[in-house]
Amino acid sequence: MILKDYHEGLKKYILFYFSLYEVQFISLTNCSVIDKGKVLIFPLFLGVTSVFAVWHIFFQMASLDNIMDFTYNFNLSSAGFQTIITLLTILSSKTKFLTILEYLEDISTSNAEYFAEARENYLKNSISIAWHILRIFFIVSTVASIPVLVFGLYQTDFVSPLYYKLPGLSSNSTFYYPANIILQPIHYFLLMETIVATDLLIIIYLFYFRGEFYVINAVAELLTEKSILETNYERILLMIHKAHTTTLTNYSILYDVLWHFYCQKFFVVTLYLCASIFVFMKVTNSSIIGIILLAFVIAQLLLLCVPGQLIYNCSELLRNTLYSILWYEMKLKDQKDLLTMMITAERTIQPGTIAIGQISIITFVQVNIDLLGKFSGFAHTLA
Repeated sequence: MILKDYHEGLKKYILFYFSLYEVQFISLTNCSVIDKGKVLIFPLFLGVTSVFAVWHIFFQMASLDNIMDFTYNFNLSSAGFQTIITLLTILSSKTKFLTILEYLEDISTSNAEYFAEARENYLKNSISIAWHILRIFFIVSTVASIPVLVFGLYQTDFVSPLYYKLPGLSSNSTFYYPANIILQPIHYFLLMETIVATDLLIIIYLFYFRGEFYVINAVAELLTEKSILETNYERILLMIHKAHTTTLTNYSILYDVLWHFYCQKFFVVTLYLCASIFVFMKVTNSSIIGIILLAFVIAQLLLLCVPGQLIYNCSELLRNTLYSILWYEMKLKDQKDLLTMMITAERTIQPGTIAIGQISIITFVQVNIDLLGKFSGFAHTLA
C-alpha cells in the first residue's frame, strides 16, 4: 500500500466516527430539535445504563462480599460517565478535527519537491502503524469482551452478564431474563467500542503529526550537506519553515482537545486504581484480582503515555537537526530565518494536562513507581 491508500483508509474512519456518533444515518426532519438532538442518542444510552450500574451498587447489592460484582459495576459506571464526557468533548470539537483533517489531506497528497519522497517514506510508515493499531485494537477489544460477558453470565446463573438487574423489572416478569441478557451485552459492547474508537481517533491524529515531524526533519537534514548549501538551500529553508509553521499551527488546534481528553482519561484511571486498592483491602486470602486490576491500570497508562513520548521524540530530533545545519555557510538573512525556526522548535511538542503536566514515558514510570509502592504496602499488610 502507498501513502494515499493508508490516508484514505484513516480518513474514512475519521469521517465514519463523526457520522456514527452524530447519528447522521438518520435522515433530517423538519424539526430542528430532533435533528440537533440526535447527537445525544449514544450519550443518553450510555448514561442510563451507567445509572443502572450505580443503582445496582447502592440499592441491589446486599453486601460488598462479591468483589467481582462490585468492581464490574464500579468500573463500568466510571468508564461510562467518563466516556460520555469524552464523546461530547470530541463531537463538540468536530470543526477542529475536520480542519486538521484538511491539513492532513494536503500533506498526504502533496507533490512538493523534497517533501513528497520523504512523506512516502516517513509519513506512510507512521500512519501505517496507526492503521494496524486501529485494526488490532478493534479485533482484540471485541474478542476480549466475549469471555467477560460469559463469566458474568456464569456467576449470575445466566441472568445478567454485567451483574446488575434492570431497575423496576420484577424477576417474575416475562421480560426479566431477555431484557437483562440482551441489553447488557449491547451496553458493554457499545461502551468498549466507543472507548476504543475515541482513543484510536486521538492516536491516529498523533501519528500523523509524528510522521510529518519526521518528514520535516528528513528535509532539514539536507541542509547539513555542503553540496546542497551551494545550490538551492534558500528554497529548501523556506519550504521547511513553511511546513514547520503549518504543522505547529494545526497541532495547536489539536492540543486544545488533547488537554481535555487526557484530563478525563487520567481521572478515570485514578478511579480504576481506587477499585484495585479496595480489592487489596477487602480480599485477605488472595490478591490475584487486585493484580489483574493493577495490570489493567498499567495498560491504560501505557496507552496514554506512549503517543505523547513519540511526539516528543520526533520534535526533539528536529530540534537537534536544526542545530546541525551549516548555518555559517548561509547568508545573513537566511541565518535569521533559521534562528527563528530554532527558537520555535524549542517549544515542547507533546500532549499535556492539568496536574500531570507533559505526558510522556516519564509520566508512566512515575505513576507506576507510585503503584508499586502501594502494591508493596498492601502485600506486606496481607502477609
